[in-house]
Amino acid sequence: MKIPVILTASSAAEQARATYLALENHIRGALPVIHTNQYEFHWSYSSRVANRERAKGSTSSLPEIGDVVRQLIDMGHKHAIMQSLQLIVGHEFHQLHREASHTEQLACHLGKPLLTAPDDFYEFMKILATIASPYPDHALLLVGHGTRHASWPLYLGLEQVMQRHFGKRAYVGVVEHYPDSTDIEQRITLNGHSKVLVIPFFMVAGVHFHRDVAGEGMSSWRSRMLRAGLEVEIACRDGLGALPDIGRIFARHITDASAEIA
Repeated sequence: MKIPVILTASSAAEQARATYLALENHIRGALPVIHTNQYEFHWSYSSRVANRERAKGSTSSLPEIGDVVRQLIDMGHKHAIMQSLQLIVGHEFHQLHREASHTEQLACHLGKPLLTAPDDFYEFMKILATIASPYPDHALLLVGHGTRHASWPLYLGLEQVMQRHFGKRAYVGVVEHYPDSTDIEQRITLNGHSKVLVIPFFMVAGVHFHRDVAGEGMSSWRSRMLRAGLEVEIACRDGLGALPDIGRIFARHITDASAEIA
């Protein structure tokens, strides 16, 4: 019997579905040959997303995690991998951990978020280098969601790792919460940059990308950079999940989680 892998979507946006499909294909293609036929993939919404969609009266083709777990139990499975598609450890990952802990009839092994171990960060730097290679004269601004979770200093650490690889042209900002990003355009211009490549740190190009990163509104990151007199380019308009090498990192996390299955 194949090992079920539950991929947990963090966005219900219509435009996200193509990116999620591409991500699954990238994960499948990156699995070691000996693991190629070892897994069967299932999709579900994280409970946070499902609750939000229910509150809006929406219906979706993707089930909740609990529904998938019950289906797998009925099929006779004893183990499954819950693969987080979060970028970092935060509120949603801890919710996923709680859900995995309460599946008594199905032992759920957690696949870690994209950036968890040092190897993940170094692999991500290679991905960023490929994205940035056509823009050697641009500052690099990675813009993520931000959080009130205790993991918020991870964004500061991510900027430090980026600066080790790209020098002082690398910056990390957030859409909301922490860390504070109010002075980044000043830092960029004071360091002598006239051009900036904005890279969304989002798995899919949902509302935050279209409104808060690349939007026309006065508060978007694009508008902030333009007001600072910077020439702006936007990368990864389909989200990071569309990149094949992102699937490679998740494939490694799945095989790591499968090693816990006796």
